[in-house]
Amino acid sequence: SMMGPIASSNMMYSSCEDKTRLHTATEALAIDMESAALAELATANNIDFIVIRAIADEADTDIPTAIIHHVDHLGQPQLIGFIIACLKKPGQLIQIFKLARFYKNALKTLKQHASDLKKQHFLYNA
Repeated sequence: SMMGPIASSNMMYSSCEDKTRLHTATEALAIDMESAALAELATANNIDFIVIRAIADEADTDIPTAIIHHVDHLGQPQLIGFIIACLKKPGQLIQIFKLARFYKNALKTLKQHASDLKKQHFLYNA
């Protein structure tokens, strides 16, 4: 595990070049495109807020076009478009499987941290 600065953006950084450019400009170790909006909402409503993130796409990983264009904001593929995009560019399947493996590992890490926090009674219901 690593700790360090995280950049927040409402723009998708899907290529290695984009991620490297942002890191050079900010020294951020990762990009978070979701948590800032949640933090603003929580702060505006005086709600305690913490973010624990696990990274599924590393800096040297390009996000395949099939995912960029044919997976919705909840991670659900638009199946027909996704399959057609993969058939048109089958080389991206390697990256898709690599991302799937990273995503699985990220979920495993988050589950472990959530379990640890629960044992410490850090998480609570208001």
